[in-house]
Amino acid sequence: MRHIRKAAALLLVLALAIGFGGCAQNMTPAQKIVQAQINLSKVKSMTATMDMKMDFSIVQQQIAMAIQYDMTVFSDPTRVKADMMMDGGTLLGQQEATLYMEQQDGKAITYTLLADKWTRTEEAIGAEGSKADTFDLQSAFKLYSQCAESFKETGEEQIGGRAAIRLEGALTGEALEEAVTASGVLNSISEGGNIGKEDVATLYQAISDLPITIWLDKEKLLPVRYEMDMTDIMTGIMENAMSGSPEMAAYMDFKANTCSVVVELGDFDSAPDFDIPAEAKETQV
Repeated sequence: MRHIRKAAALLLVLALAIGFGGCAQNMTPAQKIVQAQINLSKVKSMTATMDMKMDFSIVQQQIAMAIQYDMTVFSDPTRVKADMMMDGGTLLGQQEATLYMEQQDGKAITYTLLADKWTRTEEAIGAEGSKADTFDLQSAFKLYSQCAESFKETGEEQIGGRAAIRLEGALTGEALEEAVTASGVLNSISEGGNIGKEDVATLYQAISDLPITIWLDKEKLLPVRYEMDMTDIMTGIMENAMSGSPEMAAYMDFKANTCSVVVELGDFDSAPDFDIPAEAKETQV
């Protein structure tokens, strides 16, 4: 099951890198995408949820896996609380983790609770690929503006009781790779031991253009929901991971049925505040 855990971790890297990152009536879809990212960069706090669902078969066993993130993010300075839950059923088990991040004295300090144990890491703010970049509200601006011309407006829907503009387009493989590298997510996930340098190469080989649907709040022109179908990328990751062993690939007989990601944003400039537990802050590096 090692390949499955790595594939899930790599898909999580990609999903997190994507997700956090005038008069709308007279704007083109591309202009709305760019303006929404500008508006998002000005937000001082928000909440976000991410729900990743995977359904696949391996060694003739059907497996369903779910990964959920529930986040509160403040900016200037950056403070983050994130709860993560992974449910892999009876075969892969369950795992929960809580993360806090704050900025102090020129450092990004991260506290992680996993298996009832707190760990603490510190990084210089501005370091390339740091955890602070993972939750930078402006990080998605360049990614979406690069690909804005591909988006088309396909209607309006109600999201969270508010009118939202639906836009459909695609993020290029090149833009996705840049987002993963710059986001800091890769460093954060790799600390769990699931990802090594060879796995990073596997991820980049599997990245292709990714269809995505975005809903923008019609009045505020802020992104409130993202949906992505990552089934093809999941298949590519597993195929690349097992390409060196045809016998293993035949034995595993891997087939990705679905891999979907939904990200929802809300509570703009009104997110509930939180305190970092004392036991976390007392943890030594």
